[in-house]
Amino acid sequence: MRYLIMFLVLFPNLLFADDYQYILKGINYGQYDLALERLEPLVAQDEPNALYIQAMLYYYGFGVKLDREKATDLFKRSAELGNRKAMLFMSRAHSSGKYIERNIFKAESWLEKHGENASAEDNYHIGRRFFKGTGAESSIDNAEKWFQRAFVGFNEELKHDPDNSNALYRLGMIYLHGYGRDKDLSKAMGYFQKAYQLGEYRSTRLLGLFYKEGGPVDVDEKKADKILGEYVELLKKETVNRKWKPAYKLGRIYEKGFFAEKDIDSALHWYMLSAKHGYTRAMLRVGAIYAIGDGVEQDNNKACMWAGLAYSYGFSRAANLLHSVRQSLSEEEKSECAKQVVAWENDNADTLNKNTADKYFMNPVDGPSVF
Repeated sequence: MRYLIMFLVLFPNLLFADDYQYILKGINYGQYDLALERLEPLVAQDEPNALYIQAMLYYYGFGVKLDREKATDLFKRSAELGNRKAMLFMSRAHSSGKYIERNIFKAESWLEKHGENASAEDNYHIGRRFFKGTGAESSIDNAEKWFQRAFVGFNEELKHDPDNSNALYRLGMIYLHGYGRDKDLSKAMGYFQKAYQLGEYRSTRLLGLFYKEGGPVDVDEKKADKILGEYVELLKKETVNRKWKPAYKLGRIYEKGFFAEKDIDSALHWYMLSAKHGYTRAMLRVGAIYAIGDGVEQDNNKACMWAGLAYSYGFSRAANLLHSVRQSLSEEEKSECAKQVVAWENDNADTLNKNTADKYFMNPVDGPSVF
């Protein structure tokens, strides 16, 4: 039944129905060779849904070698042929600048093509890009248009679910920064307080910082320490739910000594947990720790492997560290570094991005997030 539901959501026109049912079952059971055998003829015909599925496989490295740039090309072809989920991906990709040119106007265009059902979250991110001039000239008028859509969308979400902590947090941010409306610290604090009571970790961090540094509230060191301690525990709970960006944040906390005592061993634990599931920033931080020798023995071989992994998975900012550490290595050591990158990828193939891939193959209408 779950396959039929997913299948009908993806392909309501039932064109190539038998093929897609076979392909998606193969993917969900890990029988990628069989799925690809049926998928590739449809890709050759430029069938937009087939292009989208193949893009997903390359994006997560399932049944094929992970290749985010090739995946992005496939998403683009699928979007140009009318696949709305691919349009959403292209909007997010151009907005973030990951694996493709950062261009906020193209991001806006793809989101407009995607239609009126674009999420409040996507509208919010487009607004922020225009507001900050990220990837384009700052355009307050354009920003206000997208923030207004986001504002309406988040309020609609709260009507259906008053405990939607993400919507509460985003509305707090809109009032805190004056995104598309006048700043109102009182309203912002009201939203953050509600989200904090629901255990929303970003709002918890902000409240802790407010009490520590002042601004919307009076400084209260004792309350700040309590709330920031809760923030650290909330991040740990998020990782139990297979969310790996919070694991990266925990690594940063323990590496820098923010809100907790500096502990490089703990930092490496959280970074590596995040890295094992494909979070490239965590890979780069592990490489940097070994390159500097911060709390561990300096080791350019390990630094090379971790920076190489981050770069291999599409994190272009890893190039500088990788180039730097490779200069200190012999040709033999460089070759060994490359082998270690491949070996690590193979050893962790079963877990790399699996939680995310499972989510999007079972709920493919959302598409992968690149924010």
